[in-house]
Amino acid sequence: MKGIRKGVKDVKEKEKELQNNYLGENPFIQGASKVCVIDVLKTSLEDEKLSTINFVSISLPKLHDSYVEGNNKSEPLIHTIYRYKENFRNEILTEYKEALLHAVKTLKGNIISFNELGMPLNEKGVADTKALNYTQNLATKYNCLIIAGTNHTKNGFLNVGYIFYPLVEKGDKYKTFFKNISAFKAYELIFTPSERKILYTEAFGLGLTFLICLDVVDFSNASRITANYIDIDFLIVPTYLSTYGPIEKVSSKISEAIGGVLLTNRFTSISSPHSRMYLFGKNMDESSQPKITYTKSKKTLITLRKINIENFKKEKKKSKLSDNLEYLFNKKKKFR
Repeated sequence: MKGIRKGVKDVKEKEKELQNNYLGENPFIQGASKVCVIDVLKTSLEDEKLSTINFVSISLPKLHDSYVEGNNKSEPLIHTIYRYKENFRNEILTEYKEALLHAVKTLKGNIISFNELGMPLNEKGVADTKALNYTQNLATKYNCLIIAGTNHTKNGFLNVGYIFYPLVEKGDKYKTFFKNISAFKAYELIFTPSERKILYTEAFGLGLTFLICLDVVDFSNASRITANYIDIDFLIVPTYLSTYGPIEKVSSKISEAIGGVLLTNRFTSISSPHSRMYLFGKNMDESSQPKITYTKSKKTLITLRKINIENFKKEKKKSKLSDNLEYLFNKKKKFR
């Protein structure tokens, strides 16, 4: 019997050796490292350690055609970037502020994420200063990290995301990050930045990074993040989708490699994908139901999920990728 077990073991080891020799290294990895880079963002939150982190997703209302004004002929090329009508500008700002205050004050949110296209805009089609200042003040007052809703801005015709954190010195400012891929089938036409950077920061004992919607399915982005799996624990992705589609599958695989992925989507109904969290390849909501609340209007949905850091770290330490994912991502050591 012992000889049989040894024989099976020898065969399996030989098969694995042959498979590894056949697969070798993924040739796309080296190219991906030349396409985009990890850019480190240092804040005071890297010194904060928590036993449990409250993740809050804020899903603002879906944008309807009646809320927006289209481009005029003076815009460069054919860009689908909209200005909100006055009544909706006021409505979305109210929803935004109410939801954010509830997230930090009532739910004690440590890491808060809005959906893509959630940032309130002013009459010129750029981020509303009132929203920016309000978010910055709450991030500093409540000592939290806020990934504000991205927007299509008239300044540079980019899709811009915002990262707010406690400011410790005069002159400090929130950080912006940009979408690199246009979802042209959804009639999104934006410029892309000349430098493709993936922001990385530490907060409350976790390593965090950020992408906008469709950027998560780009292999250059995914491979840079997963190659740094020792430092990066969570990927946070603001989205604006009717269904998650391939983004769901890709996010699940990325979470297998790094630990967690949080998707925050816009809100239409409770049955639509308003937000989702993946831990080590699995949908967290299937085993642990999140807490869901709404704003007074019932148009904005707020979701709370809790992560025990000790359990998360233990699970990450013992997690193991399949041979195919090991080959796909070429897991490496620290980037710093």
